[in-house]
Amino acid sequence: MLYQFRKELIQRLQEDYEVVLSMPFVGHEDDFRKMGCKCIETKIDRRGMNPRTDFRLLRFYWKMLSQERPDKVLTYSIKPNVYGGFLCELRRIPYYANVQGLGTAFQKKGMAQFAGFLYRNAFRKVQAVFFENQGNAAEFIRRKLVNQKKIVVLHGAGKKRAG
Repeated sequence: MLYQFRKELIQRLQEDYEVVLSMPFVGHEDDFRKMGCKCIETKIDRRGMNPRTDFRLLRFYWKMLSQERPDKVLTYSIKPNVYGGFLCELRRIPYYANVQGLGTAFQKKGMAQFAGFLYRNAFRKVQAVFFENQGNAAEFIRRKLVNQKKIVVLHGAGKKRAG
């Protein structure tokens, strides 16, 4: 999915930055490497809530940020957004987050409150949060998860255009 929907963004970023991708290896790693990106395999249990597994991910991100020393960070999906945001704030690294959807985290009341708490804290110092639709942006505003001034709605994001 990253290669299919974000290839152009990555190419644009490469005009000004060295791009390092931290992601689960599920295909296209060689394509990214051929583009000139550094790829770091990152094991993420996307739906799991095991504290031990999530702590390992948090520790992995900490080490990666220490080694790579990025000028800026752009994250996608809830765990990279939350853990990456928290760690970037601690390390004073400017970061940007992309929220593709609300996912299952906002479907159950208790889980929604917990996810909201995590997002609210992770997005305290975020430079901008990109949303792929107005509805999700409105939900984050309604729940006071991010400052409205930091929201950018990307109309048509995630949709591969024919041509």
